[in-house]
Amino acid sequence: ATTEASATTGGDATLLKATKDPVPTFDLTIRTLAGSVLVTLPEATLTITRGDIVPKLIQVSPLAPTHIYDLVAGEEPLRGGTTLADRGLTCEPGGTIELTAIVTENPLYQVYLDALESIGSLN
Repeated sequence: ATTEASATTGGDATLLKATKDPVPTFDLTIRTLAGSVLVTLPEATLTITRGDIVPKLIQVSPLAPTHIYDLVAGEEPLRGGTTLADRGLTCEPGGTIELTAIVTENPLYQVYLDALESIGSLN
């Protein structure tokens, strides 16, 4: 990124103005294993994470609490705070990156039910 700075001095104050190159964006398309498009997120950047994507995916295709979306880029899952850039993905500005959404059982659902049961037994 190119940074340009200029300073204007008037009395005791100095004003600095910095500009940066715009962050390149692309369309991020999420597909099912069968290839159907679940959602396309316009103006995505390579800093997007699973945590950014899943809520938008759930808005258009909700799941029962017993299941979650796993997102796969190639053969590798996108986990936690890992970004698309961390996964080594690149895209030309205005291009498209595709991920696959796989519905799996929520491994924490039973823990959730057990916690609710424990809370209920406290009463």
